[in-house]
Amino acid sequence: MPLASPSEEIAPPATVSLRKRQRPQFDFNRQTEGIRRLIWLYLILWLIEGGLRRWFLPGLATPLLLVRDPLVVVIYWLAWSKNLFPTNGFIITGVILAFLTFASALMVGHGNPLVALYGVRCDFLHVPLIFIMGRVLRQKDLVALARVTVRSEEHTSELQSLRHL
Repeated sequence: MPLASPSEEIAPPATVSLRKRQRPQFDFNRQTEGIRRLIWLYLILWLIEGGLRRWFLPGLATPLLLVRDPLVVVIYWLAWSKNLFPTNGFIITGVILAFLTFASALMVGHGNPLVALYGVRCDFLHVPLIFIMGRVLRQKDLVALARVTVRSEEHTSELQSLRHL
């Protein structure tokens, strides 16, 4: 077999690859886009649901009170499936307190499981979302959220002042 001259390139055999296999790049923005959108929907509902219940749809006050709950459960499920659900001391303590609160409401308190579940929902269901928001939202999301909040509060204060005329 003749030797190659220094000016000629020697290609490795086709069956042997000298490069390591490239793993697909982890794209955090793409992975968390759906969760961010659901968080935005949650926050918009949070900002407008009080006005809807009080001024525009008072007959639907009870269903509007619970409209964010399925949304937060879906956010938790997505965060869990993408390994973004927090498991810190606050969450573990909250789960223990929720269980103890539920058990004490049944054994020592009123004894109604539906009322006890509603109490646990009010006090504990939405807390882990804070930690998911801290992991998922970017700085530009927080700036946009601040703008939306200020603008919505401007409109709320206008409605409040019209109410007193």
